[in-house]
Amino acid sequence: MATLFEAYVTNAGKYSEGQLVGETLKFPTTAQEVEALLKRIGVDGVRYQEIFITSFDGDVLGLYDHLSEYENLDELNHLACLLSDLTRCVGKNNNVYYSCSTYKNRSRTACTMHSIKHERLEAAVLFAVQHQVHLAVSYSEIVTQINSAPIKKS
Repeated sequence: MATLFEAYVTNAGKYSEGQLVGETLKFPTTAQEVEALLKRIGVDGVRYQEIFITSFDGDVLGLYDHLSEYENLDELNHLACLLSDLTRCVGKNNNVYYSCSTYKNRSRTACTMHSIKHERLEAAVLFAVQHQVHLAVSYSEIVTQINSAPIKKS
């Protein structure tokens, strides 16, 4: 499967100790590749549990403007899998659109012919990413409020 984008995954615990230990992960990926990368950068689930992403790279225009350093690797991989199932096509008047790869590569009985214009797909992906970022920020704010609330004794 072709790489759509990649992220430099960093061990947060070692970073706080003054060491930059990380590695590039290419998406889409497999669970085994993620586990191997985490092991190589020392995220063992015991002493070192957290990661953050120091950079993104790839050809998905505008995507990186809406991703944060604390993106979930499983969610990034799901996005990459969804995007990889689309085939880029150029139609009349050089209009770019994406069509279902299953229909094209397997058979007409495996899937129906459907497509989406480049602009609509890009807007939908950016909206979904913005929504996830908003949720992450909202959850962070809620946790901060809970942690700073006074404890009431009954």
